[in-house]
Amino acid sequence: MPKQAADITDDEGALLAVCGSESMVKMVKGLWEDIMEKKRLDVSDQGLTDESTGRLLKGLHMYAS
Repeated sequence: MPKQAADITDDEGALLAVCGSESMVKMVKGLWEDIMEKKRLDVSDQGLTDESTGRLLKGLHMYAS
């Protein structure tokens, strides 16, 4: 069940709400470091579904802001 906006009090909570799970938050943070190092995004070997790819992209967008 998604958290209500009033329940989110910090950036980590907001990122968790967008990503949907702690594991996706970890993936977003790790991929962000990889993107900054390699200057590209490659998730072809991650085995992501369409839904998880959407959450990943939303999480990356939020983390980048």
